[in-house]
Amino acid sequence: MPTPALDFLRKVQVWQEDDANKTAGLVVVMPDSEDQTLAGLLRTFDSLGATSGLENRARYWLIGYRELEDRQRVLTEDQRAELHAITDRLMSDYRQAHAQPRQRRHLKPWQWITIAAASVLIGFGAAGLVHALAGSSNGAPPPARPVAQAPQHPAPGLLTDLQQFRADWNVPAVAIGAAGSPQALVLLQDGLYYPSPWTVPAGDPGWQDNLDDAGFTVTVHGSLADVTDSTGITYTVAVGQPFVTAGNTQLVLRVLRDGTIQSMPGPHAIAVRHRI
Repeated sequence: MPTPALDFLRKVQVWQEDDANKTAGLVVVMPDSEDQTLAGLLRTFDSLGATSGLENRARYWLIGYRELEDRQRVLTEDQRAELHAITDRLMSDYRQAHAQPRQRRHLKPWQWITIAAASVLIGFGAAGLVHALAGSSNGAPPPARPVAQAPQHPAPGLLTDLQQFRADWNVPAVAIGAAGSPQALVLLQDGLYYPSPWTVPAGDPGWQDNLDDAGFTVTVHGSLADVTDSTGITYTVAVGQPFVTAGNTQLVLRVLRDGTIQSMPGPHAIAVRHRI
């Protein structure tokens, strides 16, 4: 079957991985679950092949991507033209497939998102019913739920500060049990760690020592530091490793060997960041 949306996702993936155009990664649709992210869609495509349901989910992702990109304007002119061409084509195909005699209606992009989202939800519901019936016939237990999934996100639209931070820093949807690479910036949230593929230069003059009312207690032991936030949760990060707490995504922090906590404003950190 033709898969124009799924095929175009490969191009978006290249945009986001191209070091010469890192800003393409700033625009993402914040989906409800990991299997609706760009990486999740492509992973399903690689493992199961193209299906009409997966193609519809890819169309939904691309239309939402265009909506956000039209507001943030970070792609190049050529990339924007390609994105508009494919989404215009998808919308045109949808109009032709669902055209009714004597009644034609031109929908706005946000309305296409609503229609696509409804189709995806209906597809998920049907798949869940089939899975439940299959499970009841053979007595098999339901599959174990993934551990440490990211918090659920609302439908695409205005992003919260935390969602925008996740988008800006390509934070993964699944946590790990430790801070990971000492160079990676890591998001600390609810006792979990979400390392991004970015770091902030250690010698940048944007680091400031005068962090007031941080609400942290710090214990340094060797190359590691235990950081306890105002809620009483303790995280272990590498000394000098940049990190951000979910409660305040505007400041990037790090702990020095003497236990000092330094901060850097988020916009400056993005401006000077490096991909690991």
